[in-house]
Amino acid sequence: MNRHLCPCCSHPLLRHVSYKRTYWFCSQCHQEMPDIENISETQASSQHWNSQFLPEYHPPLGGWQQSTELNCSFEVSRELQHLTFLDCLTQVAKRRCFEAYLEQEWQRMAQEQAPLSVVLCDLDFFNVYNDTYGHQASDRCLQKVAQMILKAARHPADLVARYGFEEFIIILPQTKAEGAVQVAEEIRQGVKALQIPTNPSASQYLTTSFGVASIIPSYEYSPKMLITAAEQALHQAKEQGGDAVNSWSAARKSGVVPIS
Repeated sequence: MNRHLCPCCSHPLLRHVSYKRTYWFCSQCHQEMPDIENISETQASSQHWNSQFLPEYHPPLGGWQQSTELNCSFEVSRELQHLTFLDCLTQVAKRRCFEAYLEQEWQRMAQEQAPLSVVLCDLDFFNVYNDTYGHQASDRCLQKVAQMILKAARHPADLVARYGFEEFIIILPQTKAEGAVQVAEEIRQGVKALQIPTNPSASQYLTTSFGVASIIPSYEYSPKMLITAAEQALHQAKEQGGDAVNSWSAARKSGVVPIS
């Protein structure tokens, strides 16, 4: 059994060996680690990794990255996972983890000249649901929707994050616009199938709206353009009444154009 756990989320690490190098890859949050049999290399790498993703956290006794025992660093990091990377309520990535991963995948897809898609999801009229049923019911609703999204984002490199109070976002590396739309549509139908009532008479159920954006990244552009495209697509879906998937593609240097 694999005894090595991710210092981010405590899920098992998967080992990848190629002719160039050996590294470990988290099965849940997709962070790449060095070969952890080489402890000195791992400790040096963990210092860089920690400074990149945990810039605001200063634990007592010098921090886990300065530990001389690798297992000790893993143990401390497990205590930090809910504070640093995972949204405690929904158990998906926090927004800043999403932003770091998007930057990483943007660079990787630019190098490979492969497509990168994002799916922005918003719960329709969720403020009304919250006012009607209260915060506890809203929390349970968000948890159910998050689990539905996690089921749809099934590829190892996909990442689901909480983007706002009632918004989620998905990074889909090596996924074209058509595939991203399929993911969004699967989630949309799945949430409707949950039949979460939005009023006491149960005459209407919770629905979701989606903005999908896809591009082959380039070093001359920023990942922000992909997020802007997804936000514009989501806004249009909401303007049309919600319960819809709207897709855009950054297909020209001059801007974003709609997919027919």
